[in-house]
Amino acid sequence: MHPNPLPSQSTSGIVITINIMKFVSKSGIKVSAQAQAIIHDLLNSIVVDAHPRWRERSPKPQKVFDEFVEKIPSLLQEIAESEKVDKIITTWDILHWLSSRLDVMWPYPKDDTSESSIDPNSWSTIVSEEKKKPTQKNFFTSDES
Repeated sequence: MHPNPLPSQSTSGIVITINIMKFVSKSGIKVSAQAQAIIHDLLNSIVVDAHPRWRERSPKPQKVFDEFVEKIPSLLQEIAESEKVDKIITTWDILHWLSSRLDVMWPYPKDDTSESSIDPNSWSTIVSEEKKKPTQKNFFTSDES
């Protein structure tokens, strides 16, 4: 047996799945098996694969995990709206959404010299911070024609 239970085998995995199903039941939008797996992996990694500096900070990783698990239905709704999903949320919908929001919603600063001044609970903060970001160059688009 694996030393750390896989998310689907753990109590936290069950709670994550229940919250995903709450979203599916309320919205009628499905979440692909792969998207569910990435949600499990990302959320469980907050605790089981936490960055060493997170353990020294407040909030503690378990509290961050608990808060994000509770927000799964509303976060999935945000993803569905942002990514214009009407039938099924895929892994790529989640990754695309995270790529533009993770820095502004994450409660820990990236380095030791800065402190996060953004309230991770404020979606209006996320939206206003999103508007301030410069347009990112597409990796697959080259400047040369």
